[in-house]
Amino acid sequence: MCITAYVGVWASGTRSVPLIIHKGKNGGEINRKTGPLLTTTQPKAWVNSELLVNWIDALFPVVDV
Repeated sequence: MCITAYVGVWASGTRSVPLIIHKGKNGGEINRKTGPLLTTTQPKAWVNSELLVNWIDALFPVVDV
């Protein structure tokens, strides 16, 4: 099984919510089924620019003021 873990760190030193990418059909959407982890699937289990943008959007939900 091929997986990729994508993690980040905030400027304060705390870890952001990690993204686990499983090899599989391109689902395109990020799921939050496993508690604090975000999961998705990609054909080659790699991070591309579209997936990176989706991960950032999942970390910062849109707020209407």
